[in-house]
Parts: sequence; structure tokens; C-alpha cells
Amino acid sequence: MPRKITATSTARTVAQKRPAATARAQPSNGDEENMMEMITILQEFQKRKATALNAFSRIPKQRPLCSPRRSHDDCVRTLLGHYPALVEDLSHRRANQINEASAMLESHVAERRHSRRRLIKNAQARMDENLEHQKIAADATALIKHYKALLLS
Repeated sequence: MPRKITATSTARTVAQKRPAATARAQPSNGDEENMMEMITILQEFQKRKATALNAFSRIPKQRPLCSPRRSHDDCVRTLLGHYPALVEDLSHRRANQINEASAMLESHVAERRHSRRRLIKNAQARMDENLEHQKIAADATALIKHYKALLLS
């Protein structure tokens, strides 16, 4: 249990730790008031701390949901047994989300069709561009070989 601090014990401790030269000097009235105020604040803090510790110790200890000897399936069943409403609500919410997403897809059929056509056209244009670049590169290599042959002959 923590030791209770009182004004006299604190004053004695402070006086004992002071050097001899300052121990002879009497503290001013303002210093005493500040010291007393600090002591009362410290006492209030210790009271709150003790109250919190007492409240924490009154919380009942819960047994663990899964012990090391139980299988994983048993642990899952135990957890699901504690929260059946949560699991049921989760499955209903997930089903609603899937239904909403399906309805949204079905409602935008025309936009999906246009988007698909646009993507196919863009892909075809890129493929054609790449084939053209490939042909140009092949023609360039053939031209280079032809000029080398001319120079060497």
C-alpha cells in the first residue's frame, strides 16, 4: 500500500534534503502556500489512483474462451455461440449488399455495353498500331541489310 504523504512529512523530507545553508533560511509565506497546494494536489491524485485500482480489482475475471486443449473448431463454435445475433445480422447485410450490387449492374446495361464497345475499339487500335510499328521495324532492318550488301559489294 502506498505511504500517505502529509504536509508535515513532506516538509520534514524537504528540510532534510536541503543543504545546511538553505535549511536555516525560513521559506516565505508564498512558498509555504505553494508547497501546501502541491501537497493537496498530490493527495487528491493518490486518492483517485487508489479509487481506480479498487474499481479495477472489483471487475470479475472472465475465463478464456479457448483453452490450449480445445480444438480450433470448438473455439470457433464457442465464439459463434456468444454472438449469434451478430453472425445472423452479418449474413443478412452481406446478402443485401450483393443484391444491391447485382441490381446496379442490371440497371446500367446500356452503359456497360457502350463501355465494352469502347474498350474493344481502343484495344483493336492499339493492336493495329503495334503491328504497324513491328512492320516498320522489320522493313527498317531489311533496308539496313540491303544497304550493307550494297556497300560490301
